[in-house]
Amino acid sequence: MVDAIDSFTGMYARTVIEYLRGLPDPAIERAADLFTTAVPREGNTVYLFGNGGTHAIARHMARSLRARFAGVCGMRVSCGVDFHDNQSTAVRYGYESVFEAVLEAERASERDLVVLLSGSGDSDNLLLAARHCRIHGIPTISFAGFDGGRITRRRMTDNPIVVAVHDQQMSEDVMQVLLHVLVETAYRDLLEGGGHLGRCLAEYTTRIERALRRLDAAVLDRISGHVCDAFVAGRGVYLLAPEGGALSLSAEHTAHNFNWDAIFEVRRPPKRMVYSTPTSCDYSGIANDRLMPGVVSCQQLDRASPGDVLLLYAADLGSEAARNTLAAAEAAGMRILALAGHASGLETPDLIVYGTRDQDVLGDVTQMTGHILGRLIRLKLKRSVDAVDIELEDGDADPLANPATYLVDGDLAQRRLIDVVAGV
Repeated sequence: MVDAIDSFTGMYARTVIEYLRGLPDPAIERAADLFTTAVPREGNTVYLFGNGGTHAIARHMARSLRARFAGVCGMRVSCGVDFHDNQSTAVRYGYESVFEAVLEAERASERDLVVLLSGSGDSDNLLLAARHCRIHGIPTISFAGFDGGRITRRRMTDNPIVVAVHDQQMSEDVMQVLLHVLVETAYRDLLEGGGHLGRCLAEYTTRIERALRRLDAAVLDRISGHVCDAFVAGRGVYLLAPEGGALSLSAEHTAHNFNWDAIFEVRRPPKRMVYSTPTSCDYSGIANDRLMPGVVSCQQLDRASPGDVLLLYAADLGSEAARNTLAAAEAAGMRILALAGHASGLETPDLIVYGTRDQDVLGDVTQMTGHILGRLIRLKLKRSVDAVDIELEDGDADPLANPATYLVDGDLAQRRLIDVVAGV
């Protein structure tokens, strides 16, 4: 199994890195120009819309834009989702209207920029938002995987970008990296003048590649096994990022993967008790008046029981927020797993250390790791849950006998239904 995981992880990383190394192309260059024009414009808004995993990617870019340009220019960023307002809009007008409603309510104009993200390119709410932008002259960029879907075929945006990787999750990873590259390019162009796209892409890709080399197949095998065992046993799995930032978004995205992709086509899947970090971290709900670093993560662990699993995301496991969370997990008798930029002396067998403090890079590589773990968990769930349903005739091959082939060919290359039929 470890050899199969090592082969699959290497293939996954190479697919993403080699695709990035084959860029930029004219569409990416035009997108960089649009960002460079929109970002420094006073009083405008950059809108970033996506569903599910691509919503998480939109939030990664929003965080990166705010962090990079804080104090540099007065740009505003919106992912279009207020969980209370959007729910009422969806109930009243339909889920396909949620992004268009934001553009209408905020009177988006030709001064703004709208970025539409979709794994399939077929999400109805994005198509309606694109149509609204076309009618009102609002500049648009779209990112879509596979063949680009309807949003690309119908030329519904000013600058359609197709990430032609026929795998939902790998295409999402390429999108996320490219959006971070566009942020860095816009920043350098604003301060130093144009012409930085190629260099930013090459430098950032190298940083991603360097971090991905630290993935250890044996550790991935153990982490995925512990999560699978917890699901089968009905125990809780907590994905927490007490320091916040990009890692908090990746923890939420990975929780989405564990709760959705990890049981794709698994017959009679076990219930998943998955608890994800609030993106607001130390200020959750209606804000938090208890300022101990990591307080919300510790509060979440108040419900943990012995044998539950913690997958901890940390820029530095030696930070006060991470230490407080680790102490709470140990007191609860949890099994502790970790993905970290740096470990600061902590020793645990179930730990991957990426060797970087860069928030964007950490956000990207932990999300890729989450995608890989989701597929490994799915394979192990099929072996443990579906085993009783697999009846082989004489001479039939076990469909799970070759895990490396199964991980590549039998998994999530197809579009997710949620991304094709909005509101499923």
